[in-house]
Amino acid sequence: MKTYIVGGYLRDQAMGIQTHDVDYVVVGTTPEEMLALGYTAVGQHFPVFLHPQTKAEYALARTERKVGPGYKGFTFHASPEVSLEEDLSRRDLTINALAQELDSNNNPIGPIIDLHGGLADIKNRVFRHVGPAFVEDPVRLLRVARFAARFPDFTLAPETKKLLQSISASGELKALVPERVFQELAKGIVEQSPVRMFEVLAEAQALSYFFPEAESANLNGAIEQLSRCKDSSLLDRMGLFLGSFSSEFIKIWCESYRVPAEIRDFALVIQYVRKFESSSQKTSSDILDLLDRADYWRKPERFENALRVLQSNQAALLSGVANKLSSLDLGVLANEAHHQKVDIKTYIRAKRIELLNNL
Repeated sequence: MKTYIVGGYLRDQAMGIQTHDVDYVVVGTTPEEMLALGYTAVGQHFPVFLHPQTKAEYALARTERKVGPGYKGFTFHASPEVSLEEDLSRRDLTINALAQELDSNNNPIGPIIDLHGGLADIKNRVFRHVGPAFVEDPVRLLRVARFAARFPDFTLAPETKKLLQSISASGELKALVPERVFQELAKGIVEQSPVRMFEVLAEAQALSYFFPEAESANLNGAIEQLSRCKDSSLLDRMGLFLGSFSSEFIKIWCESYRVPAEIRDFALVIQYVRKFESSSQKTSSDILDLLDRADYWRKPERFENALRVLQSNQAALLSGVANKLSSLDLGVLANEAHHQKVDIKTYIRAKRIELLNNL
């Protein structure tokens, strides 16, 4: 029985990046032996165990075989006979196929095991697939694009780019679960250079698949917006990106990929502000329509955040106007409407427009 550190920890270490996310692989053992040593089984699809003290995850070395479409269409085989070499050969990129043996005290033994040239690819800043089975898992296309956002100075090896394009052309992307697509895009969009993720998706000829109804000009504009975004939260970045499209596109895309309602609604508010800014005339009624559509009366903080993220040139005007309107006592206005026997909503709107006209 031998234990190894594998994957991203060693990659980041070789790049001088501090990380605490460590993956372990155990070779030459069985689930029964792991349980006897005090480990707790947690893997649903293949044997993964929690260390009795540290609670770190330890996976048994395994091989995989493609038996159906999509990233779920695999069978896995784990046994004491599966070697480290076999386990590393199923990994996606050479930079993620590194390993280092550990002693019984979890201290590294010997040099990094690099069977696929991962260290050279790190030095040369190249994303290169490990083997031909790379094309069998369509989620790898999204993972590579996400890694490009994290490491923007890396380029695609020509042969890897061809395999990514073949994934796009194969129809395998259709087998991706919508939630997984959004999960991968969301991870990439909060990385160092989210623009690079979209560039790689374009190189892989997959951009039109994930954004089929988007006009190229709008898509390019949305990507450009990200290059100027100083905020790193998922809500801000995804809202700014999606807010570059039409409200209809935002609703359809968010429904298709099961996007959380908070992100969808924030993107819509940004889109409403964009549309308002682009209009040639801005009447009191237009301003009120914007605040109504943005649900400002219930969620003023969201509207203010949209102005901040968008770096709106109308921010001071809209914030000032909205604050003035908020000073109106709706209870008093409702009583006035009741006494005058008029519709309350209509009366409140009229009073708000009256206030705006007098500013």
